[in-house]
Amino acid sequence: MDTNNIYLKIYQKKTTSELKEIIANTNSDSDTRLIAFQILEEREELSEEFIQLKKDITQKLEKALKNEVSEERYDTFSRRLMAMFIDGVVINLFGYFTKPFLNSESIVIVNLVFFISIVGTYLYSILLHGTCGQTIGKMFAGVKIFDKSENRILSFKQAIIRDLIPLTGTLILYTLSLFELALKNDLVNYSAFL
Repeated sequence: MDTNNIYLKIYQKKTTSELKEIIANTNSDSDTRLIAFQILEEREELSEEFIQLKKDITQKLEKALKNEVSEERYDTFSRRLMAMFIDGVVINLFGYFTKPFLNSESIVIVNLVFFISIVGTYLYSILLHGTCGQTIGKMFAGVKIFDKSENRILSFKQAIIRDLIPLTGTLILYTLSLFELALKNDLVNYSAFL
């Protein structure tokens, strides 16, 4: 306890019975009750009943503090939003390298570059989450992704599973758009599929 605490100075002047009343009063602040416990311990006047009560109060305080820290730990919306923005900038920078290929007259090259850029976004996420638990944006924002134990960063397998559903959905939509493009350009005869 802080020796400069005003309650400590005041309570040191109180009698044992007054300190026991403070401890017994459930409306008293937990910190003031703990100070009363401390003074009784120093005087060697703490009974077994009060020792157990002190343990209970200490455990409740520790649990409340842990819950408060946990709530702060998961309050990352604004930081994740900032990380998403930074990751978008990073991914768009990579997109500038593919831009010259998008002006190609070949539909195959354009679609291949488009496919690589789509898959590249997910590879970026999977590789960085699997190696260090953070993308570049999350590094700047101070956000890290852990597995369910909350002690280790994601493994590659977990990183793949994390992005598998959106990647699969994107690939399905991409495949459907290719099929529609092929039909519009008469590259595939629709009657062949009937």
